[in-house]
Formats: sequence, structure tokens, C-alpha cells
Amino acid sequence: ERPGLGNIITDQAKAEGVTDAAGEWTLPNVDIDPSLVPETYAGDALADNPFGYVAVVGTNGLLLLEVTHNDETDYAWLPITEVNEAYWGGQTGTATLEKSLNLGGGLQHFPPAELTELNADNWSPWAQDGVLTLTDDQSHMMDGQASLRFEATGGGDNAAAYPGIDSARWDLSGVETIHLWAYADNPNGAFQNASPRIRLLSPDGYFELRPTTDLLNEAIGQWVKWEIPIAGGGDWNRALNGSPTIADVRAIELRADTWGAGFTVWWDGLRFDPPVCPADFNADGVSDTRDVIAYLNAWAADEPRADLTGDGLVDSRDVIEFLNQWVAGC
Repeated sequence: ERPGLGNIITDQAKAEGVTDAAGEWTLPNVDIDPSLVPETYAGDALADNPFGYVAVVGTNGLLLLEVTHNDETDYAWLPITEVNEAYWGGQTGTATLEKSLNLGGGLQHFPPAELTELNADNWSPWAQDGVLTLTDDQSHMMDGQASLRFEATGGGDNAAAYPGIDSARWDLSGVETIHLWAYADNPNGAFQNASPRIRLLSPDGYFELRPTTDLLNEAIGQWVKWEIPIAGGGDWNRALNGSPTIADVRAIELRADTWGAGFTVWWDGLRFDPPVCPADFNADGVSDTRDVIAYLNAWAADEPRADLTGDGLVDSRDVIEFLNQWVAGC
């Protein structure tokens, strides 16, 4: 808590370190100068602690933990009350506190051939207003076995991102076109704000492909297919926010905005062209023996992208998976 500022978390790291083999790390204490915080009349004294100079009475200590593992990052809160509870629970020397993080497992280095195929649970919804619900719809589709039903109750901007967690590491350098089908039901009459917009999310920003007009209006009551140049062009402009890189895309996001409130869009056939597939491991547009050599080199170096089974391990099963996909081709 800062006078005049309220509760804030600064961007200055209090400490950095590396966990041991058990995934544990001891938070270092901040050395407390008693002359700055003398003991109270009630006998309360502030001892050395990881939170630093906090009030001896109150709940004004909070740490944000940033944890990175194998190029994945997640966050967890550590409130001072949790530490106090551990102390009064008997952990008076060193307390061990567990945090659940969305880390580990495999990273997705190659997007699926079709990104809207029976995978609604892997998409993450966001709504500026109201609720956005995502489901697989096997009764209304144009490609494969199902479409992605995108049902919004509110107005404003709505977005769905795949994959919904930070598990993708796509190199889309060789992609030229994004294919997408859409069908819309909009009782408000029209979409707005250059809908649909497509974002390619990167660690330091994103690319946004937006049409020069509200092309999603053409999909009201009928299926419409777009072939969208990933570099922009024709009916589509490409803008940059921040400093994204096309060689490190973490997710693709579909966005739509309506006048009024409430609408449904069915997205289908979302795919990259040329496809990004393990058989073309060196991403030169050709599946040949050079890809086998490139893969085996990555596998021998224990590179995360050699984990084709997605189990978080680079082992012989990945070699078998690669050879099967290489024989099948892209």
C-alpha cells in the first residue's frame, strides 16, 4: 500500500532464483532495519521477511510470482496472509507453500491441419460485455465434422483464441494464406468495427488482419469463405501492435463486434496455407530428406520442438511419430 496511490505492485523484482530438482525455491528475506520500523508499544516487531517493509498489523503484503519453465511462463499470487496461516499452523521456521501453475507438458510447435475441428475446449473466450460461449457444432458446418460455434450475449468486442493457454510456438514464416469459413446470425442487423478481425499473437505484440469493410455482414444467413493473405492485401489490411514476430506465434484469435447485443457466428475450415506440418520440419516448403536430417539434429539436441507427441519428453516415440508424418507428407 502506497500513500496516495493505494495498493500497487511495482515492476521491480524483489528476488530471482532457480528451483531445485524438486521444484522448490526459498524466497530470500529482506533485511529489516529496526531503526526504520521500531517495535510498537504492544511489543509487535517487524522481523526479516520476503515481503519487506510491511505493517505489522494488516494484510498489506502481496507478491506476484513469475515462473518460467522450458520457454513457458505462468504467474501465481503469494499473499502475506497465506504465510501467516502457515506460521500459526506450526511452520514457524521455514514454511513450504505450494502453487499450481499451468506449466510443463508439451508445446504445440505445429498447428493442427484444421483449427476449428472438435476442439472448442481448447479455445479461450473473451467478451468486452456479456458472455461468450464456445462449443463444437456438428449439425452446422462446412468442413470436417464440426464448426466452432461462437455465441455472444453482449455487445462490444468478442474474441476467441486458440490454443487457449500459452502452449503454441508456431513458426508461420512459410504461410501465405489463412482460410476461413463463417456463417452468422445477427438479430441486430449488422456487425461493426471491421469484423471479422484475425490476430496472430506473439510474445511482444500481435499482427492484426482486418477487412477494409465489415465482411462478416456478408456471412449473415449464409456460409462465406475468405482466403486471407497473411501479409495483408486485397480486402485485408495488416497492422502491427508492438513488436510481434511471425516466427513465434503463440495463438490465433478470431474477433467480432456487433451493433446492439447478442449474435452467433459459426467458424469453420480455419487453416494455414501452405500447411505448417512436421513433415516439412525445416519449413522450406518441401518434405524431403533434409527434413529428416533437421529433425534428427533437433531430436539429438533435445530441442522442445522435437517433442511431436506433446508429452513433454523428447524420446524415441517422437522419432516414430516424425517418420510416420514424414511418410504421409503435408
